[in-house]
Amino acid sequence: MKHFLLTLLISLFCISIFGQGWRKDEMEIKVNIDTEEQASMLYRLKLNGDIYPGYARLFVTPVEVERIKSLNFDYEVLIPDLNKHYENFWQTRDAYHSYDEIIELADSLVEHFPDICKKIIYGTSLGGRQLACLKISSNVNVNEIKPQVGFDGGIHGDEIGCSENVIRFARDLCLNYGNDPTITNLINTREIWLYLMVNPDGRVNMVRYNNNGVDLNRDWGYMWENEGGSTGAFSQIESKVLRDFVFENNFVVHTSYHSGTEYISCPWSYRASQPPDYNHILQLAGVYANVSGYSNMPYGQGYSGMYPINGSTKDSNYGLKGSVSWSLEISMSKQPPASQIMMYYNYNRPGMIAMIEYAGYGIRGIVTDAVTGEPVTASVFVNNFLPCFTDPENGDFHKYLTPGTYSVKVKANGYATTTVNNVVVTANNATEVNITLQPEDHKSIYRVISCHIPNNNPADPGAAWNVIGPPDNQYYSLGKNGWIVVDMQEMIYDGAGPDIIVFEGDNTPEGYTLYAGSTMDGPWHSMGTGSGTTEFDFVNCTLSEARYFRVLDDGDGSANVNGAGFDLDAIQVLSSITGPYIIMSDYVVDDSAGNNNGQLDPGETATFVITLKNVGTETALDIIGSLTSSDEYITVLTTSPQVFGNIEINNTATAQYTVSASSSAPAGHTTNLNLEYAGTNLNSQVKTIPVLFPDYCYPTASCSFGDGFTGFSLEQINNMNSGCSNDNGISGYGDFTSMTTELQPGNTYTVSWKSGYSNQKASLWIDLDNDMSFSDNERLITDFSLSQSNTLYTTNFTLPESVLPGEKRLRIRANWQSSSSNPCSNFTYGETEDYTVIIPGNTLNAAFIPSVTEICHGDQVQFTDQSTGNITGWQWTFEGGTPSTSNLQNPLVTYQTPGDFDVSLTVTDGSNSNTYSQLNLIHVFDDSPVPSMPSGPSNLCQANEPTSYTSSAPNATSWLWKLEPAQAGTISFQGAAATVNWNESFSGSALLSAATSNLCGESQYSNPLVIEIMPFPADASAIEGEDKVCQGGIDSYETNEIEAATSYEWILTPAQAGNLTSTENECQIEWSKTYEGTASLKVRGSNECGFGNWSPLFDILVENCSGINKVVSNKIIIYPNPANGLFYVKTGFPDNIKVRITITNISGIKIYEHEGMDNDFTIDLKNVSNGIYYIKFETEEHTLVKKIMINQ
Repeated sequence: MKHFLLTLLISLFCISIFGQGWRKDEMEIKVNIDTEEQASMLYRLKLNGDIYPGYARLFVTPVEVERIKSLNFDYEVLIPDLNKHYENFWQTRDAYHSYDEIIELADSLVEHFPDICKKIIYGTSLGGRQLACLKISSNVNVNEIKPQVGFDGGIHGDEIGCSENVIRFARDLCLNYGNDPTITNLINTREIWLYLMVNPDGRVNMVRYNNNGVDLNRDWGYMWENEGGSTGAFSQIESKVLRDFVFENNFVVHTSYHSGTEYISCPWSYRASQPPDYNHILQLAGVYANVSGYSNMPYGQGYSGMYPINGSTKDSNYGLKGSVSWSLEISMSKQPPASQIMMYYNYNRPGMIAMIEYAGYGIRGIVTDAVTGEPVTASVFVNNFLPCFTDPENGDFHKYLTPGTYSVKVKANGYATTTVNNVVVTANNATEVNITLQPEDHKSIYRVISCHIPNNNPADPGAAWNVIGPPDNQYYSLGKNGWIVVDMQEMIYDGAGPDIIVFEGDNTPEGYTLYAGSTMDGPWHSMGTGSGTTEFDFVNCTLSEARYFRVLDDGDGSANVNGAGFDLDAIQVLSSITGPYIIMSDYVVDDSAGNNNGQLDPGETATFVITLKNVGTETALDIIGSLTSSDEYITVLTTSPQVFGNIEINNTATAQYTVSASSSAPAGHTTNLNLEYAGTNLNSQVKTIPVLFPDYCYPTASCSFGDGFTGFSLEQINNMNSGCSNDNGISGYGDFTSMTTELQPGNTYTVSWKSGYSNQKASLWIDLDNDMSFSDNERLITDFSLSQSNTLYTTNFTLPESVLPGEKRLRIRANWQSSSSNPCSNFTYGETEDYTVIIPGNTLNAAFIPSVTEICHGDQVQFTDQSTGNITGWQWTFEGGTPSTSNLQNPLVTYQTPGDFDVSLTVTDGSNSNTYSQLNLIHVFDDSPVPSMPSGPSNLCQANEPTSYTSSAPNATSWLWKLEPAQAGTISFQGAAATVNWNESFSGSALLSAATSNLCGESQYSNPLVIEIMPFPADASAIEGEDKVCQGGIDSYETNEIEAATSYEWILTPAQAGNLTSTENECQIEWSKTYEGTASLKVRGSNECGFGNWSPLFDILVENCSGINKVVSNKIIIYPNPANGLFYVKTGFPDNIKVRITITNISGIKIYEHEGMDNDFTIDLKNVSNGIYYIKFETEEHTLVKKIMINQ
C-alpha cells in the first residue's frame, strides 16, 4: 500500500438517499489511484464505494462519472448498469441461498436440533423481513456461564457470500454435534451466536444499502461521523436491532463478514492510533489467518490496512463492548461464482472454529455481592484495555488475553470499585478470577452508547470508556461540538434537590449542555447548560425520569488539540428517592366497542386503562387521578378523579377513564391527554398520553413524467393526466380522492391504466375495513406489468363479497423494476395515486350516549339511542341498574349501589344484529367518607416555611380543608394533600382538619391536628459588669434572662482581647496579657427556631495595669504544670499577707477554695477530671489569675 493511504483520511459519503434498488443508470467502476494528490481529489468528490490499496471501487451515476473524467482519473467500468445486472439475479443464481431459503434453513435447523439450536427474531427490516440469529449451545434455552462468540454477515446486501458463510456454518455445527469431538466440546462449553442477515432487504434487492439508501456500516454509534447517508448514530432500524443483539450479549470475539477483498480489518478504522487491545487483537487475527485455508490472508488495523471510515460495526463492537472485533473480507469478488461458495466457506471454517475455541481463553470469573452473594452487573477493566461486561443474570465475564500478568479492576453501580492484582494468564487457558464487591451508595455511568468527535481529532486519545464508573480523574474529551450518549443502567427519578452531577475531568471549566432521554436514541430533552462540574435538576426538564443522558460540547475553543471540548470524567446521581415515587408505567386503549385496533379513532369511544407504579421507598397512600383534555375533538367522559388507592413499593395500580373522539376529527391530528395524580403523601404530578388519529401513509418517489401513471380508469373514474403528481407537497403522490365510483361486493371490474415509461409494475389496493392501512388481503392487483410506455393495458379484479357498505380508499402504485411495491414504502421511480370507491347499502351500527356518567347512589341516567340502520329492535343490559335489561329505545335507569358498571346495547334489523358495549361507563358514588386526622409536622417555629399535611379517606375524590384560628395562616390544597403558609407574627396553637365531598355531598370534618407554633427568643437586655479592666485579669458579666431562649450566644470583639467562657446569661473573660484598648461585648438568645436580637454593645476598656501585679505574677510558682492533679505552689508573698485561692473550671464552676497566710503549700486535685482550670490569687490589694492543666 502506498504511504498516502496510510496517512490520508478518506471518508466516503452517500450523497443521495434512495429507496430499494440502485439509482437510475448507476454503474460500478474501478478507479486507479497512484498519488496522494489523486486520493485527495477523489475524497473531495464524496462518492459511494470502498477504497482498497491502489484503487477504489465506486458506485456512480453518469453525472458522477463526468466529474471523475474531468479530473483525468484512470477508471474502468466493471458493471455498466447495476439495476439491469442484478434485476434477475435470484432467478439465475445457482447455489446461493435466497433470503427465504436462509430463513427456511434456519427454521429447519431449529426443528431438527431443538436441544442445541434456537432462533431469535430481534426485529424486522424496513422491508418487513426477519432480522434473526441462531444460538447454538448445549442447553440452548438456558443462559449458562459460558463465553460467547458472535458472527454476522450481509451488512452490505450485494456481498452475498457473507450470509452464506454464516448459515452454512450453522448447519455444519448442528450436523457435527455428537459426531465431531471438537465441535461437540465447543457447543457444550461455548455460546455460539450466528446473526444471519444484517441487511436482508439489500440481499433481496442486490444492493449495498438498506431500503433508505444508507450504508449500514457507516451508521454505527461509536465515533459516528455522518458518512454513507447515515443521518445519526444508529439511525436505521437494522442498526438498532443489531445493536440490541450486541448489547444483550457479551461477545469475547465478534466477526462481521464482508467481501470485495481478502483481509482481516481490525480496530480502529476511524483513527490511525492503535487501540489499547491492539496486541492481543492482532495475535488472535493471526490465529484466524494461519489456520484458515487462504494461502495469504493479511490482517491489520483497518485505518491503515484498508481505508479510514467512521461508524463501522467493528469499531462499535470493540469501543462499546470491549469485544475482539473485526471486519473479515472473505473474497475478492462481492459475488464469487456459485462454484466457489464452498471453497470460500471451507477457507473460513477452521478460523471460525478457532475463534470459538479461543473465546474461552484469557480470564474469566463471576462478580458477586459480598453481602448477599447475588450476581452483580459490572464493567471489568484489565490493565489499560477496554472494559468487558458481566452478564446481569449470572455475573460472569470473559476476556481474551495473551499470556502475561495483569490487574483486574471492577466498577459497578452501588458498589466500591475493587482491584485484583497479579493475575497470571497462561497460553490456551482461562484464569478464573472471582470477585466480590462491597456495597457503596452511588450510581454512575454504566456504559457508553454512542459518541461523536467532529473530524475525529487525532490529537486527543478519544478514550470514551474513561467516563464509566465514579469520578476518578480519568476523562474523555468530547471534541469541539462533539457529544456522547451514556447509559446509567437504571431509570433516574426526580428527587429532592439536584438530581445529577456532571464532573469536569480537568481544572479548566468548559461549557456544555446536558440532555435526558428515556431511550438510548432519545428524544432528548434539555436539562440546562453547565460549565465545569455542575449539578442538574429534572425540575428544569420536560422529563421527570430518564436512564440515558447526552452531553453536547458548546463549540468553544480549538478543535484539533489534546483535550478539545468538554472533558467528561463522570456523571453521578445526587438525589435519592425517599418516600413514594409514582410513574405512569403503562396504558392500554380498549376500543373493543369500536374497530378494536387498540387506539382511539375518530367517532369512537374507548376506555383508557392507565397503570401507575410506585418506584419509591414507601407506600403511596390514597392515590387519585384526573384525566383531562383541552382538545376540541376529544371529550373525557370520566370527569371525576379515579381512585388508584394505596400503591406499595414496586407495585402497580390501575384506573379506567372513558374518552370519546369526534367523528369530525381530521386524519393525522395529534393531541395529548393529561393525567394529574396525587395522594396523601404525594404531591401532584402530571403525565401526558399522546393521541394520534390515524391517517393513510403517503410515500414519496423521485418521479419524472415517464415514471408515473398517465392514465387510470375504473367505472366512473376516468383520470387521463399528465403523469407525475406532487399533491400535498409529496413528490410522486396524486390525491384524486374527489373522484369516486360505486362498486358492488362480489362483482368483477376492469381496470385500464398506462404509464409513460416501460417496465413499470402496477398494483391496486382497496382499504376494505377502513382502518387507514392497506394489508396484503386488500391488495387486489399485484405487480401487473406495464411493459410498454404509453400503452393502455387492462386487467380485472373481484371485490370481496364480505366488504361492508361505505366509502373506501382505493390506491394504485406504479414502480419501476425492482423498486418496492409496498403501498407505504418510499421508492425511487414511480407514482402513487389515491381514489374513492363507494360500497352501497345500509350499515347496521349500534351506538348510544348516557345523559351523565357519574351520579350519586339513588340517581337516574337517561340513555339515548344513536344507532344507525333499519333498526327493528333494541336490547339493553345495565349492570348494577334498575331495570337490569330493557327493550325500549331510550330507557331511564336507576342506580342504587355504588360502583362502576357496564352498559351494552344490541340492535337488530330482523336478520342482522350489532352490539355496542361500554365497560365501567357509569360510576355511582357512595356518601362522602370522613377522612382521618391530618398527619404532618405538629411542632413548628414562628415564621416557619410552608408545611405540608396529608389525610386519607377511602374512595375520596374531592377535599376540603380548614385552619383555626384564621390568623394562623392560609391553606392551599390538592386533594388529600395540603400546604399551610404560616403568618410570620403568629405563635401559639393552631388546629387543622379535613373533609371530603362528591356528588352525594360533603362529609363531616376530621378530628383536628393540634399544631404548636414556638416563638423566637425575646430581645436581649443590657449587659452588666466592669467596664474598665486590667490585662491578664478575669472578669464576669451578665444580662437578664431572655424569654423563650434555650441558649445564649456571647461575642467579644476583637476576639484577641481575651478568652470568653459563658454559662447561659453569664460569662467570664480572661483578658489577654498583651491586648490594650477598647473591647465590645454583646449577647443574644437562641432556641430551636433561631436567634433573638442582640443586646446593646457593652464597651470595656482594657488597660496595662503595671506594678505589683507584675512583680507578684513573677514570684508565684506552680509546678509541675501540667500535672497529674497534684500541684506545688509558692506564692512568694510575705508571711503576714493573707491570700485567698480559688480554682474554677472553664465554665466558671468552683472546684477548690483555700484561704491562709502560708506561702508554700500543696493542692491535691487528683479526683478532678482532665482539662484546663483557672487558679485565682486574691489579696487585699491585688488579684491574679493563672491557668493550670490536669493531665492524668
